[in-house]
Amino acid sequence: MPHDDNTITITADKAGISGVGGAGITVADGQQLVIDSALSKGSIQLKLFLDNEPAGVDASLDEILHTDETPALDVTVNSAGTTEHPLQPGEYTLFVNVLEKTTGNITLSAK
Repeated sequence: MPHDDNTITITADKAGISGVGGAGITVADGQQLVIDSALSKGSIQLKLFLDNEPAGVDASLDEILHTDETPALDVTVNSAGTTEHPLQPGEYTLFVNVLEKTTGNITLSAK
């Protein structure tokens, strides 16, 4: 999951069922999260968790995933297309769960 310029790109080439996470993205005031999918097969669940830690303190991915915290965004992507999601400004941690064998890519960005 490359992470450049507040953009995250997920690339799957016949990826099997699995979960991975840890990439971060910042949503500024006036921005929303844009998910641009070019999946040709399969489905991926994306969960974004708002980082509620004080400035300078980072929660581990394990801490984020093993809490009762509800994700700020929980969406399943299974086709090509672009969707926009309003989120409150803040730092978010992404968790990706491949639900079935998947091919294609998904780009998340704050715009």
